[in-house]
Amino acid sequence: MTGLRSGVVVIVYIDDRLEYLGLIVDTLKGTLAVPVDKARRLVSRIKRLVSTARPKSRDIQSLCGSIMFIRPACPACLLRLRPLQSASGQKGRTPLPQPALEALDWFLLQL
Repeated sequence: MTGLRSGVVVIVYIDDRLEYLGLIVDTLKGTLAVPVDKARRLVSRIKRLVSTARPKSRDIQSLCGSIMFIRPACPACLLRLRPLQSASGQKGRTPLPQPALEALDWFLLQL
């Protein structure tokens, strides 16, 4: 033999919670969750956008992308995202319409 090992045992422990692609997968319950640090960052971004009188369209679009990322963990997010997507289509700095503000409040309650 030239240094080859035979009979190597590999042990793999199955964990009930693992992080995959930035989301927490609970294999026992069959659920997805958003990690705490990502949820905190998203909450701070939402609060910053709400506090801005006239946010940039680019900031709204960036927030929409972040919310789309957590969509597998929160399927209802897609329905609430529509007013934000409509507000992001306007050029320049414009105040957020009331439906978009209500959607952002809903996201704050969910996170």
